[in-house]
Amino acid sequence: MSTLGEDLGADWQRLGRLGGGAHGSVFLYRHNPTFQQFAVKFISRGETITEHTVREVTNHSRLNHPNIIRYKEVILTETKLA
Repeated sequence: MSTLGEDLGADWQRLGRLGGGAHGSVFLYRHNPTFQQFAVKFISRGETITEHTVREVTNHSRLNHPNIIRYKEVILTETKLA
């Protein structure tokens, strides 16, 4: 699998790329046990998580609008936050 959209484990299947921007790429994933689909944003990270990354996650978690996908959780991969 491409390093842009990382493997989230056996319970997840990547269905395609939805888009991207200056700070990350967004992919469509299906959670196989529930068949629910999720947009997953991957943000690159280094050894430490920067203040910018913390702000990005915090801002996403506070969004509450019917036209914006709701924030669920953060998953830490080897090279990215998802």
